[in-house]
Amino acid sequence: QNNQGLSPESGEQTKEKEQGERPEKERGRLEKYLETAAKGEGLTHLARRALRSYLKDHTLSFHLTPEHKVYIEDYLAKKKGGGWLRLGQKVEFSQDLIKEAIEMSEQLTPSQLENLKQYSQLVPTLNY
Repeated sequence: QNNQGLSPESGEQTKEKEQGERPEKERGRLEKYLETAAKGEGLTHLARRALRSYLKDHTLSFHLTPEHKVYIEDYLAKKKGGGWLRLGQKVEFSQDLIKEAIEMSEQLTPSQLENLKQYSQLVPTLNY
């Protein structure tokens, strides 16, 4: 299986997160979410799936609104460099990167959150 240059670093375990599968947990290992691009998907779609999977596996100390999620998805996509994806291309999102994005979203001001509403309204699937 070709990970297209996204192989894990030594000592780390890649947690494959294909559509519908839950990543296995291993104590002492870095948890990663490996997302595969389907037809018409970009980095934001993959970031959205990785965030959803992360939130199923972890409890947060505060409630993420759809506006927080838009910010987090954008943050993750930008950290992965943007650009086009090929059908079947795999992109890895580390637990640390997702946590970093969540922590950054906690610092958003009320006016920033209000501004993000124009985008969150375009993605009804963020209401989970």
